[in-house]
Amino acid sequence: TIKYAEVYALLKSEMAKSSKLLEHVGGRIQRHLLADYPQLVSIDLKIEKLNPPISADLYSCGIEIHWKK
Repeated sequence: TIKYAEVYALLKSEMAKSSKLLEHVGGRIQRHLLADYPQLVSIDLKIEKLNPPISADLYSCGIEIHWKK
C-alpha cells in the first residue's frame, strides 16, 4: 500500500529544493519513491514548470520519466 499523504510530503519537500534542472528533481523523486516503496513496479512522473524563464512564448515546459521494473 502506498500512502498518498507520504508521497505528497516527499513531492512537496523535493519541489521546495532549489534545482537548475527539472531532470534532477525528477531523478531525486524517482530514487526516493523506489527507496521508500520497493514494491513499486512502475513510475510515471510528469513535472511541468509554468511560465519558464526562457525567451519563448510558452505556457509551460517539462519532463516525463517512465520507469518499469
